[in-house]
Amino acid sequence: MSFGSDQLRAQSQAIASDVGNCGSSWATGAKIANDTVAVNTGFQVFLAASEYDWTVYANGFITGNSWYTGGLGPASGYKNWNVGISNVVGPGWGGVPYASASASVILVDGTVCYSVGPTFTFN
Repeated sequence: MSFGSDQLRAQSQAIASDVGNCGSSWATGAKIANDTVAVNTGFQVFLAASEYDWTVYANGFITGNSWYTGGLGPASGYKNWNVGISNVVGPGWGGVPYASASASVILVDGTVCYSVGPTFTFN
């Protein structure tokens, strides 16, 4: 998919921890049919991950919604999702929460990494 400049800028956001930069996180989105926002989001960390929690939100001018997942791993340190967030009425903005446990990755060495909140806009 192709997205505008706000979405491309979002892909360069870091994942940070108390010890410095852990990797990168991204979120891009575009409005599709039936008040749904198609989102691509994920993270890449420098070490293997033992677990993660990941949330993406989309707030329309009238209504908004969010999507969440969590689990173990990945050993590669890389996760990517393509999801649809429904019931988002109107143009708006979305992204990954900034410095939140709901957008975090725990590395195998115990370091907790937080997304610095990439954002996007949609029509």
